[in-house]
Amino acid sequence: MKLTDEEIRKIALLARLGLSDEEVKKFGPQMTHILEYVEKLSEVKTDNVEPTAQVTGLTNVKRHDKVAKKGDPEYLCDPKELLECTTMPIERDQIKVKSVF
Repeated sequence: MKLTDEEIRKIALLARLGLSDEEVKKFGPQMTHILEYVEKLSEVKTDNVEPTAQVTGLTNVKRHDKVAKKGDPEYLCDPKELLECTTMPIERDQIKVKSVF
């Protein structure tokens, strides 16, 4: 199944990629090869195989957020103490930092 240049451009458009004519010629055969490889998966017999979304057995570990109070083992320090340690400007009880955008 060889992809045409038009199909490559359509896939690039859907992926929001701007491909030049040179790139279409370069990536066309590569994409065709990938699709041919994926087609081989249809040869695998999967009749009695259960669908699987996660194969490692890992699960999310969740814990409830809890506000620690003085005296609790989880308590580190008072937020006001943290603000006193910074040399950066403080605005509305928060450390003001430069914008990252």
